[in-house]
Amino acid sequence: MRARDGQTAAGFVTKALWWLMAWAIVWLPASGRAEPQASPASYTRAPDPLQPAMGDPDWHIAAGDHSISSANTETNRVASRQREALGAAIDRYTKIANAPAWPEVGEGADLLIGMRDARVPALRDRLRMTGDFSAEVQADPQFFDTGLRAAVVNYQQRMGLSDTGVVNAKTREQLNQSAESRLRQLRAAAKRWEWLPGELEDEHVWVNIPAATVSLVRSGRVVESMRAVVGHPNRPTPSLRSQITQIALNPSWFVPRSIARRDLLPKQHSDPSYLEARNFLVYDSWEPGAAPIPVQSIDWEAALASRRLPYRFVQQPGPGNSLGRIKLVMDNAHSVYLHDTNAHYLFDLSVRAFSSGCVRLENARGLAEGLVADSDKLEAKLELGLAGNRTRYLKLPQPIPVYLVYLTAWVDEQDRVNFRRDIYARDERLIEAMDARSGSTTVAQRPAETLSL
Repeated sequence: MRARDGQTAAGFVTKALWWLMAWAIVWLPASGRAEPQASPASYTRAPDPLQPAMGDPDWHIAAGDHSISSANTETNRVASRQREALGAAIDRYTKIANAPAWPEVGEGADLLIGMRDARVPALRDRLRMTGDFSAEVQADPQFFDTGLRAAVVNYQQRMGLSDTGVVNAKTREQLNQSAESRLRQLRAAAKRWEWLPGELEDEHVWVNIPAATVSLVRSGRVVESMRAVVGHPNRPTPSLRSQITQIALNPSWFVPRSIARRDLLPKQHSDPSYLEARNFLVYDSWEPGAAPIPVQSIDWEAALASRRLPYRFVQQPGPGNSLGRIKLVMDNAHSVYLHDTNAHYLFDLSVRAFSSGCVRLENARGLAEGLVADSDKLEAKLELGLAGNRTRYLKLPQPIPVYLVYLTAWVDEQDRVNFRRDIYARDERLIEAMDARSGSTTVAQRPAETLSL
């Protein structure tokens, strides 16, 4: 439904009925907040026995035991509140999805403050439905005023978009996602929280893959937060739990076979100077004690055509090293880890899925300093190591748990419901498995023609 000029009397009646239904069914407070308005018990849902292997095979975090009390630390009180807030958001978006479809914002030039445009009423109505807009409408309903700009900024922040206050194509695309699609994201997030441990460690590193963010959490408080670059959809970052045991300073990059075959060989074949210009050594085998061999002595065309890659590639420490100056060592079956990068321009993008599976850190030094903050000795060693170019390893006194999770929806510290793109289409598969298991017809399964996609 779109707001139009010159509505007929029937059109006004239709819109009035639409608003009465929407207002009666759901009321969201300002700023897109999801504040529980009933007792927390009303949001308690019986755990579904669906296991990750059936619904989300890339989830490798052991399922949680929710019979354990999760209120013994501030960290777990925060986790408990997140579970409750997601439940509240599910209830609210279920009501929104059952209301008449929210208005779409039509295509056209970017909308920004000071403009007068026939699409402005639809934009305002759309933002009011999710609580982003709560200001009074000025005399001219088609005028884009300061109150509407503030609502757009708030919405963009919730979606992880650049908060310019300008409704461009990317913002319009997100605005026109249906309430049903948002509900599916919330249901998927709630299910994955069921799969997380009933208790989270008081200190841990939290990586949200769809948001491409990394946080160091201590006593329920985020003490360090930064943007990240995660795996490309063709090389996705898996969800796992591990432990950071060491910090490698000025690390070498031991290139995995798959990356060497897919990336390095074609580039070296097309540019004979590629490996040497980037400080790579090539070893004659993958065996311990293998010897480096001259790059010029290798038949790269034959190596590219071979089904078996005998050579091992190691990039030496230095300014051009793909791992940057810091690598956080964490044991796992997927050979992924967190590391620095020399490609910082990627952090300016709103969608940051470009790596081969590992997580690149916007501020690796800040995270490393946070991990050693309780040890003056390790802090000094970190400073000394980064002042030089030699590879050094700092062993942490206690391993720090790290969670790589896949959550396209969550409620932030300001009680705002956030959404991100389902970059690996993992939500789709999970919701299909959940619906198939329950055998129920949900609002998310209504005929496609009722959706405003």
